[in-house]
Amino acid sequence: MFSFIYNDQHHTNTDTEFLVSLGMDDEAVESVQWDAADYERQQWQQIKDQRDKRIYAVEWRIHRMYREEQLGLPRSDDDVTIQKLHEYIQALADLPQTFANTSDVVWPELP
Repeated sequence: MFSFIYNDQHHTNTDTEFLVSLGMDDEAVESVQWDAADYERQQWQQIKDQRDKRIYAVEWRIHRMYREEQLGLPRSDDDVTIQKLHEYIQALADLPQTFANTSDVVWPELP
């Protein structure tokens, strides 16, 4: 959660009306709001980076399945498992669209 110190007090509210009520001028309000937006962008980037690592960590199983099918080899994972992996990967891919705030993100469970 983004927080800032103004007049020796910690605050998390970045609404313009609140900031003005603290006595901030337009430049200070803009600066705090820009910092809050930048913080949120950084938080989303960290979540996307973690998401990409989680996808990468299981994608190899799907690639293996395609390779096994192409070579006529017995499959290591059954259809149900592969379907669950596809659903898991899609849930990870959809995280930024599923949650409005980074603090609300709930990571899907690996089947």
